[in-house]
Amino acid sequence: MKRSTRSAAAGSELLLLGAMLLAWCPAVTLAETIEVASSILTVSETVKVPAPEAGVLRELVVHEGMRLEQGATIGEVDAREQQLSAEVIEQDLAIARSESESDVRVRLAAKENKVAEAELKRATSINAELPNTVSTKEVERLRLTMEKSELEIEFANFERDLLAAKLGRIEADLRLAQHQVEKMRVTSPIGGVVAELFCEAGEWVDAGEPIARLVRVDQLRVEGFVGIDDALAGLVNRPVVVEALLPSGETIKAEGRVVFVSPEAEPVDAKVRFWAEVDNSAMRLRPGLTARVMILDAAAGDAPVQPAAYFAN
Repeated sequence: MKRSTRSAAAGSELLLLGAMLLAWCPAVTLAETIEVASSILTVSETVKVPAPEAGVLRELVVHEGMRLEQGATIGEVDAREQQLSAEVIEQDLAIARSESESDVRVRLAAKENKVAEAELKRATSINAELPNTVSTKEVERLRLTMEKSELEIEFANFERDLLAAKLGRIEADLRLAQHQVEKMRVTSPIGGVVAELFCEAGEWVDAGEPIARLVRVDQLRVEGFVGIDDALAGLVNRPVVVEALLPSGETIKAEGRVVFVSPEAEPVDAKVRFWAEVDNSAMRLRPGLTARVMILDAAAGDAPVQPAAYFAN
């Protein structure tokens, strides 16, 4: 009887323990979400656009605060010298193309060969009927003339092939010259906002001297610190939800993903720096704002993120 009572009690304890474990499982999932109370939003990409070559900045078509697409024109360094060089090469190309397409020299050499062959045949025919009418020296001269005309045909064909090769080289020179002209146009390497201009139209610029500074704002970076234990949990590529408080008091939420976790910990507090890229296509967030970050469980990346669900007060 005592054994039965003990068995029943043990069974009840196991059932209670199982219920407690089931109730505790959701808490484990929530514990995998890491909250970073204070982080800062920064630009994800900033570029100083240099002058391609030394020269006068002929035009500058942007102003500070202007939004640019990738490849948009910022300005142009004076390219008139390069343009003239390209025009000269274009003329050389037209001449070379005309010469390579002409077969006049080949046809002329062929005609001369026919004449020389006919004269030699006539001389040998006369000597066949009337021996020694045409001297041996004259026959040899006519034979030499005919052989020379055959070589002139070969040389004319060789010259034509050479002109075709020369044509290809001039075409390459023209492409290079056109590239030099295009190179003088200053373009935006990224899509972003003109944050700063370093010179004005009409000024001399040296090769490599910065003309403008662009920042990308449609995607921001949120930087913060996590504990070393959290950093070891494999944060890279985990989804994040960011909450930023605007000066007006309005709260903006955005989504992103962790892209970097520092391999080093701070010696004072053992915190590890990380950053995540945050979508700002709505252009409501600004670099410099402080933000609260929730680093979600990696499994949350497979389901749509609901930002409001992670910041319920």
